[in-house]
Amino acid sequence: MIANKVTRMCAEFFEKNLPKSGKPVSEREWTVLCGIVRELEGKMEVVAMGTGTKCIGADQMSESGDIVNDSHAEIVTRRAFLRYLMEQMVFAREGEQSIFEFGKESGKFSLRKGCRFHFFTTHSPCGDASIFPLSLGKEEEDSEPVAKKLKVSQENFTGGKLIGSLVDDPMDQAVGCVRTKPGRGVATLSASCSDKMARWCALGVQGGLLMNILTSPIYFSTLIYPQDAIYDREATERALWGRFTNHQDIPSDTFKLHCPEVHVATEKTGFSFTRHPLHEQCQPCPASVVWCRVRHRPHEVAVAGKRQGVTKKKLKTPAARLLIAKRSLFEHYMSTFAHPIATVQDLLYQEAKDKEYRAVGQWLKEQYFRVWPRKGENYLKFTCKD
Repeated sequence: MIANKVTRMCAEFFEKNLPKSGKPVSEREWTVLCGIVRELEGKMEVVAMGTGTKCIGADQMSESGDIVNDSHAEIVTRRAFLRYLMEQMVFAREGEQSIFEFGKESGKFSLRKGCRFHFFTTHSPCGDASIFPLSLGKEEEDSEPVAKKLKVSQENFTGGKLIGSLVDDPMDQAVGCVRTKPGRGVATLSASCSDKMARWCALGVQGGLLMNILTSPIYFSTLIYPQDAIYDREATERALWGRFTNHQDIPSDTFKLHCPEVHVATEKTGFSFTRHPLHEQCQPCPASVVWCRVRHRPHEVAVAGKRQGVTKKKLKTPAARLLIAKRSLFEHYMSTFAHPIATVQDLLYQEAKDKEYRAVGQWLKEQYFRVWPRKGENYLKFTCKD
């Protein structure tokens, strides 16, 4: 069973292969764990992993792209995955073993036939996917494991807030709506994981930069929960792609609506830091572990959007910047791959993304995400020279 294998691989990798730095304190802290497992030619391998539940407030954001605004596990894992993809592209271009094939004439990369990616998470994505029915019918309830029953009675809502000036109650649990990340203190301008992952189902997970050099977008084949996860299958499907069912034909020859299969493991996870409804004394871990299968600096720990352990004197220098920050990924992309626009040094981050990717992203906002959190264009106007 694919769910059991992926769950076991991710839990064991986190426990045995990652250093202690950034992990929660046992019996005192909890976190969400996500992982991406690559499947190719019958072999499976963990290629990206992340933990986290934190998101910075609007007052801490940077216009230079050097702070990671959103450190939820789903988001840092996907950003780590981008680093993995870029290194694999370099391998393909240089003739080394890779998940990609390189077209010398086109200058673009194609994913090898049969290559699939499985996304694992120990908790339902915040936002719409975390809004569950208030109760289950007795027949259905009796068939669910104990963790699911606890989840239904105590974890059937999201802390994410609705957006818009006409919203009477930002905590109203209406489904199908765009929300910001939950949190305390200064409000965040980051969309919920449910909303971001819904975009992945249409635009792919590779992002706008890599679409410049890919023949087609990359989608997750499955979304996998462990047996003891706090989740609801119907809510997950509704949040990630159900909201698009009235418009399945995206106006593009490149992008399509992709619906990853939702699988649930039948074996225990082996991940000891899961949030549990009965463990109210545990606090969310303040740090995020970030890991990807690359040769240079595969492991990082993020705190408040920056690298853990950086001295106060260097907090405003590049040394404090995570390799998954927008600025870092942008600089690495621009220095490694040829871009269609010649004057790359003066190219703005928002203009560097593939044109069709940006057009479809705008169409999604007009059709489904009209109240997407507005950060302001200044946060996307940095260059590699800034």
